[in-house]
Amino acid sequence: MKIEVSGKGGSGKSTVSVLLARAMRTLGYRVLLVDGDESNIGLEMLVIGKIHHFGEGCVCPMGVLSKKFLASLETGEKEIVLVDAEAGVEHFGRGIVGECDLILGVVDPTAESFQLADKMARMAARANKKIRFVLNKVEPEIEAVMKQKLTAARVIGMIPKDHLIFMESLEGKALTRILPEVDAISREILMDDDPSS
Repeated sequence: MKIEVSGKGGSGKSTVSVLLARAMRTLGYRVLLVDGDESNIGLEMLVIGKIHHFGEGCVCPMGVLSKKFLASLETGEKEIVLVDAEAGVEHFGRGIVGECDLILGVVDPTAESFQLADKMARMAARANKKIRFVLNKVEPEIEAVMKQKLTAARVIGMIPKDHLIFMESLEGKALTRILPEVDAISREILMDDDPSS
């Protein structure tokens, strides 16, 4: 199964990708984590192109390479490819999502994130791709409001705002926190593997 993790910048896509990869490995899956996000620095993933110097040019060729790589990559039983996509929806325009079985939108508690989630849902429908959402950085005071802003059937879980994860990320440390919510989201994704729904 190939899964693209999408959302707005700062929503927690990279963190969620790493946490999901670890949880899926614990469940006995082989997981390849692909860094399709130009802003990720210091995360250990298969990296497809980065801009390192002034004047290097556009990352568009990396989008073409990503699409070809994902198209040629075959997954077997109990094998997962998680693609941490760049922020926004440019990867939809490049057709990279067409090579994935599931689009997983990460939504944080901002109006921009919900607007982008709506746009991603419309684009996924046009591409005939399944999309599900994870509500991230959820606090009890805003949980109900966040749940109202998306179609309930598409929301497969919520990850609470977590100070330890924030501090590990801020300090550039490996993420050590294990959250039962992430384990539950992983199981939901793995059970919901029919790309036609």
